[in-house]
Formats: sequence, C-alpha cells, structure tokens
Amino acid sequence: MNTPRKRVAIAALAVAALGLSACSGGDSGNADGSETIMAVVWPGPEGDAMEAVAKEYNEGQGKKDKVQVKTVLLGREDTFNKEATEMATKSSEFDVYWTASYILEQHAAYLEPLNDVNLDAFMPKAVDALTIDDNVYGLPLDVSMHYLMYREDLVSALLDDESAWDTFGDISEKVVGERLEPKDPNEWTWDDYNATAAYFTQTLNPDSPTEFGTALAGKNTPFNAMFWDNVLWGSGGQWLDGSDAVLDSHAAEKAMEIYQTAYDNKLVPPGSVQGDFNELQASMQSGSIALMQQWAAGYETLNDPEQSPKTAGKLALAPVPGQKAHVHFLAAGLNKFSEKKDAANKWLSYLGTEGAQQSYAEAGGIPSVADVLTKQAENNQVLGHLAEDVDKYGYVEERFNKATQYQGFVALGNALSAGWVGNESIDAALKAAQEAMSELAEK
Repeated sequence: MNTPRKRVAIAALAVAALGLSACSGGDSGNADGSETIMAVVWPGPEGDAMEAVAKEYNEGQGKKDKVQVKTVLLGREDTFNKEATEMATKSSEFDVYWTASYILEQHAAYLEPLNDVNLDAFMPKAVDALTIDDNVYGLPLDVSMHYLMYREDLVSALLDDESAWDTFGDISEKVVGERLEPKDPNEWTWDDYNATAAYFTQTLNPDSPTEFGTALAGKNTPFNAMFWDNVLWGSGGQWLDGSDAVLDSHAAEKAMEIYQTAYDNKLVPPGSVQGDFNELQASMQSGSIALMQQWAAGYETLNDPEQSPKTAGKLALAPVPGQKAHVHFLAAGLNKFSEKKDAANKWLSYLGTEGAQQSYAEAGGIPSVADVLTKQAENNQVLGHLAEDVDKYGYVEERFNKATQYQGFVALGNALSAGWVGNESIDAALKAAQEAMSELAEK
C-alpha cells in the first residue's frame, strides 16, 4: 500500500517507459549469460529503497546468480490498475509484481506461491497477512501501522498538575458523559482520547496551550477508513463474524459516536472534514493540536527540528486507544506467468535475507523484519516500536472469499464518511455499511 506518508515520484511514468523499452519479458538473456528480470516497484521511498537494493544485488550476488534486476515504476496512483491489466492478459512482461496484503485476494490467482523462498526472517504477522489457503504469495516489504502521537510536554504537565484534574473532569463529563481523570496515554480508551482532546481545546478550556485537541482524517478515502477501523476494533468490534457482516453492532455504534463527538464538540480543526495524512501532519507541525492517531511513517518528520521545530523532541508514541492498530504489508510477488521464474526466485531469495532487508532499511524502507527495525531505532525510534508492536497491537482485517480487504475499506469510506463528521445519522451510516459489507461477504 501506500502509506499516506509516501509521495509520488514525478518521473515515474518516464522511467517506466524507459524500462519497458529497454527490456521486455521476452528477453532470452544478456551477452554475459545473465538474465534480466523486470520487477515492478512503487515510486516514492519504497521504490528508491528497492532500487538501492537491486543495485547492490546486480553488482554483487546477482553476478554469481547470473541475474540482473531492472526495477520498473508504473506511477504510484496507477500501479495496481496497470498490474491488473497485465495480470488479466496473463502477461510475462513483468517477472515480479508489487502487491500488498490488502489486495492479495485479487492478485493471488496471478502469483506463484513462494515455496522456494525462505521467509524465516520476517515477522510472523507479515507472512500470515500474505498467506491464502496455506500459500504465501508475497515477500513482505514495508510494514504500515498506526500510532497515537501526542505532545508529551503537554500531557505530562497535565498528569503532574492535580489542580487541573477537576477542570479535566468537568470537561470530560460534558463531552463524553463521564467524569474521567487524566491517564497515561498507554492506558487510554477512546473516551480517554476524546476527553483529553477536549481538555486541550480552547473553546472548552480557555487555558489550553493548543487551539484544538486533536485532528481526524475525515475525508472519504479507503486509507482513512483504516483509521476508523482502529476505533471499531478498539471498541470490541470487527467486520465479520464468520461470513456474516456485523457492522450493526454496539461496538460499531460506539466507534461512530467517538468520531461524531469530536466533530460535534469542535475538538478538531475545520479542515479535518476533508483531512487525510497531510492535514494531520500539518495540524501537529503547526502546534494547533495536542494529539492524533497517525501512520508510523509520519513520526520521523514530526521529530525533525528543521521540518517540525514546534514538535521535535516533544512528541511521544503510544499504542492507539483500545490497543488495536490496523497493520498492512507491502510485498513483492512472483508473476505466475513469468518466463524467468528461476531467475526471479534467485532475486526474491536474496531479497528475503536479513542483509538485503538491512540495506532496504538503510535506503529508506520500513522492512517487516523485527531485528532490522531494532537496529535502525537509533536513527528513527518509531522503527524500534514497530519491531515490538506489530505482533503486540497490530490486527489484520478479515478476508472475504473473493472481494479484497481494499474493497472493504472503500465500502466503509463510502458508507461512513458522512456519518464520521456528523452530516448523516449514525443509524443511516451503519445501515449502509452493513449492507455494503454483507454484499462483499456474499461474493
């Protein structure tokens, strides 16, 4: 996937065209006896990191394997669509496809199970997320997960100042209907989240150092539905019970109330109605908010003194309230119709080594290898958190029989986004979501 932190490479289509003209899937080999394989990568940090690893391979192990890797960029927004066209025609143009755990149901029919590749280095949850019917269809690459990011200086001051707790209790009773006391963010429920956001909202607390308590990603996108899913799962809900949709549950109603409470009480900037990753980042960078849930990838920028002088050194991480965080994995898959499977397997086997994943991390990737992430924590502490937290807090949504998880997120965004921001009733939004999810489950 795309985590929202990652930007489109401007020259993607031009590079793709160059790659396609330079080498096609029909090449029999090179003058030195090596074979060139074509590997689709995603423009942005992932593609840059993969190009660095491919260069290292081509100059080293690739010469021994007699395999050279040519990376191809299809455009960040168009990669999966263009791959779908290639897959539908059983094309051998590309030997390695770019895939993701949330679209694997669509891709699996066109991918070869990775039976010849050792995946022991990777997080078990990553391997499981890329497995269908006991077959692994993707070599895990970047891990994407959400965190609670909060101004530690402000929250710590609140926790230490018991004289402020009565004000906190008054505000929480007004906003969430219960008199609460401040808590360590590692112990928050979603009511604690909204109560703390309310305390740091100036219209409710004129002494608040921030204008708003939090920001929410309210724009109708599949990736913003992943944020709301944390509230659903953290409230005890889920998409399916067996093959039955269960978005008519009390947990789903509670999750919708959490969002509507934030919007109704103006705990969020007005732009949150159309907010996504970038708006969340901007709200925190500007000093306008005290806390938010955000993709792990956003932390490094927010802790950089040059890019984020108002938050660098002041931001802390905790599991999202309810301790349930959406996680998904980008991956490399072997084209079932490739004419160079042996060569592609040699590249994938190399890519599956801890050494190659270490190079991937050093070049800017976020590999699904706990040991590698731990080693990189000195440069970016969120990576150290990921090494431990993916298995501890991460969840992967249920699979449908034929529909993809991505289609599920699209359905949720379409059905619920108006309800998130209070423009539609909770009952109407959840009824639409239940019908859409039931339809996907029946496919």
